[in-house]
Parts: sequence; C-alpha cells; structure tokens
Amino acid sequence: MYEPRCYRNIMGKRFRSLTCSYLETDLWIAFDVNNSIPDKSILDYTLKKIIELRQLFEDYFILHPDYKTSLKPLQALVEAPKIIKGLADNSLRSGVGPMAGIAGAFAEEIALSLKKEFHFNEIIVENGGDIFLDIKEKVTVSLYAGSHPLSNKVNLLIEPSFSPLGLCASSGQFGHSFSKGKADLVAVASKDAVWADQLATFFANMIKKPSDIQHAMDHSEKFPDILHLSVFANREFAIKGSILIKNV
Repeated sequence: MYEPRCYRNIMGKRFRSLTCSYLETDLWIAFDVNNSIPDKSILDYTLKKIIELRQLFEDYFILHPDYKTSLKPLQALVEAPKIIKGLADNSLRSGVGPMAGIAGAFAEEIALSLKKEFHFNEIIVENGGDIFLDIKEKVTVSLYAGSHPLSNKVNLLIEPSFSPLGLCASSGQFGHSFSKGKADLVAVASKDAVWADQLATFFANMIKKPSDIQHAMDHSEKFPDILHLSVFANREFAIKGSILIKNV
C-alpha cells in the first residue's frame, strides 16, 4: 500500500522508529520518542515474536496444508491456535482465503505484544503496507496507489477515537499480495486488522472494470464495521466511511 516506504523516514519528532526483517516479514515499528528502551532490546524481542509466529503457522500447515494456499474460506481445525482460528473465522465472513489476512494479523499481534512488553503509550506497526495503529494523538497516512493520478494525494486523518485500528490494502497492479482484480489500490480500515486485510482483498478482487467501483461501494453497506473504504482504479477514485481526508 505504501511503496516506496519513504514515510518510514518522515515521522517527525513524535516517534522513534525501527525496522525488523526476517525472511518475507518486513516490519516498520514506530513508538513513543521519549521511551528509553534500547533499540536492541526492542529488535531482539520483535525478531523473537516474528520467528515464533512464523513457526506456529508452519507447524499448523503440516496438519492442515490447504490452509496455506486456499483462496476460499476455510474452517480451522479444533486444535488450531487462536490467531489461526481468527483468520479462518474472518475468512468465513469475508469470502476470501484465511491467509489473505496474514499481514494484518502479524502487524496487530506484534504491535500489541510490543506495547504490553515495553509499556509504549503509542505504537504503529506496518507489515508490507498493512498497518496497525494504537495512538493517543491524531496521525496522517498517505495512500500510495502506484501510477494512479491520486497516488500519495489522499491523506487520511486518523483520530485517536478510531484507535486501535487496522488500515490495510490490496492491489492488482503492484505489491506481493495476490489479487484477482485490477485495482490500483483498495484500502480498508476497521478495528480488526485481520478483517481489514481480508476485506481489502475481497474488494480488490471485485474491481475488474470501472462499473465495479460503484458495486464495491454498494456492497460495503453489508459490513457496518468498515470505518474507511477507498478504491483507486481506472483513473477513478471512490471513498466512503468515517475517516476524514486531510488537505495538505
């Protein structure tokens, strides 16, 4: 959603930030600038959590191999860990495969773990363009939509009242995530990052021609917990939800 990730360097004086990568997982973490915890402690803990989560999924794939690749909803096994059951349960609601929400799940799980471990007042974790925010003051997020004429020109003003919040996206034109559609970008925000991530995939899959944009907007009425939906496609743009656009 936010390639290139230049925003990682422009957070100003309010946050400290770190990056932590392991295999395909690439996290950007922003937190209170006045927190005195050493970077190494935070990075060591984050890496440990990434490895633990990835191993949890790899172990589960041995028991349930279809879970890893399915593009359709699946129920989790009874003995599945909580995070895996959450992905599966949301997939049954969203209509996409459970792993469509994996980036949002990692962002939320690691953000909440970091906040608890280090007593952060605020934290933002971005994972491959999908973001989980837990904030006390408002922040602005610009939406990158590739070659679309409004790319990086739509700035969402995230008020603390929306926090904690998942802001996730899918594209049929760029990025690593799979999409059946042709949208430059579909962005979705909700209180649940997994739900936002899966719905972004769902709506992006829907966008194959210009008339599909209005269809996506109409269909979103079925999901009242969507706080933001924006679609960039075919040089057109549509937006709805409670989150305001900030003029810059």
